[in-house]
Amino acid sequence: MISTGVHGLGLAIRLLFVMVLVRQSSPAVLGYVGLLIAIEMISIYFAGFELHTFSTRRYARHACPSQLRICFGAHLRIFRFSAPLAALVAMGSAWVFDVELEALGFACFAVIAATGTVTQEVNRYLVLMHKPVRSVVMSFLRTAAWMPVVIPLIGAEAESLRAILIAWMLASLLAMSWGLHAVRSALSRHLRMRTRYVLYALRRSFSYYAVATASVVQANVERFVLQVMLGPTAVGIYSLFLTLANTLTALIQAGVLNIFLPRLLVGYGGLQPDRRAFLDEAMKRALVICLIMSVAILAMAVPIVQLTRHADYLSYFWVLPALLAGQTILMWTQPVHLALYGAHHDYLLLGITLSALVVSLAVSAALIGLAGIAGAAVAPVFVSIAIAYVRWRSFRRLEASGLA
Repeated sequence: MISTGVHGLGLAIRLLFVMVLVRQSSPAVLGYVGLLIAIEMISIYFAGFELHTFSTRRYARHACPSQLRICFGAHLRIFRFSAPLAALVAMGSAWVFDVELEALGFACFAVIAATGTVTQEVNRYLVLMHKPVRSVVMSFLRTAAWMPVVIPLIGAEAESLRAILIAWMLASLLAMSWGLHAVRSALSRHLRMRTRYVLYALRRSFSYYAVATASVVQANVERFVLQVMLGPTAVGIYSLFLTLANTLTALIQAGVLNIFLPRLLVGYGGLQPDRRAFLDEAMKRALVICLIMSVAILAMAVPIVQLTRHADYLSYFWVLPALLAGQTILMWTQPVHLALYGAHHDYLLLGITLSALVVSLAVSAALIGLAGIAGAAVAPVFVSIAIAYVRWRSFRRLEASGLA
């Protein structure tokens, strides 16, 4: 209940922040904020190397404090490279996509990406250690707690972006510190990780690293195509509805996937007899929550969009149900993705994800070129249907052969 309450509070604060941003500034500002959020997420995944896919699967087999320290020790060794890399990727991407930032803004954004790389891995360990409340609180500090402080400062474009980045950076530093304190039992000053072991872990994680990075790029590709083809105002209009739709993904992640993940890994990692029943339960719960929350989000969005009093937002309201349909299809089959991951079918997942990225980029570019923002809303629906179909078809084939 505490975890759900904190998560709900975070969602409410983020929605309030977006409402104020929409009312007090231009769609271009919301577009820049949406681009920065997407770039930060991609930078974290690109620089994170997904080492947890090796270490958490190993820990799940032999869960004990000493094994936990060994697994996390590899991450501590990698942080000295991954954090600076995330900062460089974030700054470079912001410059390439013409996000108008001052020198201070670029510096703050670099810190946000660097600390986000550490926080991401800490969050995964908190889930693995069965500490979901601490995980949600850390995410709340990083993604929502700072927003009420910034709301009174939202106004002109440059001032709004500067205030947002400074507050976001300070919250990110606080969240990272709090998270490291929460996993202090996994920290050891006396543990010396061998370079050979770390390189072996990175090599074993590479396929899922490619999967995760491609997935997060594919999830945000419409924003980047819109920015290149139509500019930040179009990104801002699209970002409002994507922010509302993404609350569905966040709820499924916290309320279903994080809860079912450990048992899916163990069940399909060891091909336990009851694994299919557990997968069916996860999919059923994901679908039911998606349908209920989609209706709730649509009902909540009507007054939110009306309060913006902006003609562009009102005329594109139909974009939201399209995005929710795509999210529902994708999240309904996400437990299948986790089952395939638990069964170590990493190259299959890599093929599915890279194909989805290529298709998503092609479909988005084509539909946005034809229909603008409307094309950006429809493209994810087609891609989600294709991904869900391939996931389920591949899983059934492997299940029939006893490999999943």
